[in-house]
Amino acid sequence: MIYLLACFLSFYRNTYRLGDGYFGLLSKGAETDIIKRYPDSILSEYLQEKQNGQNSNNNSTLMYMILKKHCQKYVYPHGAYTAIHLRTGDVVCGHHWHEREKRPHDVSYYQKYRNQSNVYIFSKPFFSVHSSKPCIRESIIYINKILKKTKGTLFASVNADHAFCAMIKAFEFISGKGYFSKAIVELNKFYKNK
Repeated sequence: MIYLLACFLSFYRNTYRLGDGYFGLLSKGAETDIIKRYPDSILSEYLQEKQNGQNSNNNSTLMYMILKKHCQKYVYPHGAYTAIHLRTGDVVCGHHWHEREKRPHDVSYYQKYRNQSNVYIFSKPFFSVHSSKPCIRESIIYINKILKKTKGTLFASVNADHAFCAMIKAFEFISGKGYFSKAIVELNKFYKNK
């Protein structure tokens, strides 16, 4: 519980939006900001390659080449594992349409993963610049309920790139809502076919 609270309190609204960047949903100004603020990141390299016209028609192939380089520096769970991504933060209790649209699944949805071995929960709160409220307390409660329901382990990632790589490498990926999860679904399938 203390780890979760520290994770949430250390979070601030930032511009590192991997899913949005992967699907080309960032403004040119946001792309420039990411490249400047996160120069050694997966997203920064991906955006630079896209701007240079590399593999412009195949996002998955380009990202796979970048992931091969970046993902090798991290540690992952041993053996096959299930990765569950929970979109938390403003979507847990915010009242704007975009927050309600991405509400997390009901806790009971995760019951089916209870008896699987090696279940890892991935969740770091996200707050849009348009968030009505951060929902920190509600997010912590939600995550703890999922941990209890699945008997899973909260994955301690170094950063967003580490979590991204770990979820892509998972034997089974259970998506949350939003473009971050949507990108992982696509890349997880691509990774398994390589």
